[in-house]
Amino acid sequence: MGDNMTCLFDVIYSFDGRVQVGEYSVSAIRNKLCAPISKKITAYGVEKFDFIAPIPQTGNLYAQTIADAVSLPCNHIITKPKDQRTTQLNYEERIALNAKIFEIDASYVAGKNILLIDETIVSGQTYWLLRRQLLKSGANYVSCAIVAPRVRWRCPFSHKVHERVSVNFERNLRSRIKHDILEPDMQDFEEIVSANFICMLCHQ
Repeated sequence: MGDNMTCLFDVIYSFDGRVQVGEYSVSAIRNKLCAPISKKITAYGVEKFDFIAPIPQTGNLYAQTIADAVSLPCNHIITKPKDQRTTQLNYEERIALNAKIFEIDASYVAGKNILLIDETIVSGQTYWLLRRQLLKSGANYVSCAIVAPRVRWRCPFSHKVHERVSVNFERNLRSRIKHDILEPDMQDFEEIVSANFICMLCHQ
């Protein structure tokens, strides 16, 4: 990682909220990062959704703040009994594991239009599998909003994200999901991270 720079992937995904990055705690920065995607959801049309649902575990860090900003309910209909991180797994490992580890409370789903919240998208497998499960459980429509722009490239500093990120995204998400993934406008997002000396090269 470059001199005096903090990895965005760590900030949005793995750091304890009490960790300091510059003058702010990670928790405070995460709250700031909710603003650009909240703006995008409002422009897209809040009325299109019945409620927001976080994708565990990291979606839980952002969903309530976003829900409050756009005046939608936040329902925790998805649980992840096993605290298993999938971000650094390859394609085959992710799809096998994700199919096993999520549970859905179907009593809240029937006929609903649901907006899932997650921190970012690496391969798209988690969202694709949850969307399929929710539709099978009776949901009318499922979309996803991500707090950080999707991960597009391998980190030039060989940090965290595996080298097949962009290949995974192109192969898995674009070929199977034909509707919008809401992500923040890059300009709005960069204004926040650049002010805190946070590297986001893998998202650009």
